[in-house]
Amino acid sequence: MAAAPMFASASEAMVMVHAALGYLATADATAMTAGERARCLRELEQADSVTTAESTRSETPPAPISTPTARARNTAPIETAW
Repeated sequence: MAAAPMFASASEAMVMVHAALGYLATADATAMTAGERARCLRELEQADSVTTAESTRSETPPAPISTPTARARNTAPIETAW
């Protein structure tokens, strides 16, 4: 496998991503061997997994709602001993 290219910015990396996906979208899959097609599909699935993981990692959790009702709903019930 070739070494990963170095990019100066996220914008530069996205240009490469779009170029690569454009190439794959127009590639003649029937001209590829079964192994080449399988590798493309496998690596696209891996890229999709990385994208999903990154999007969940970079999401910030929502701020908690701080109203009396919300606070009451988010507290543990009080146990009473009879």
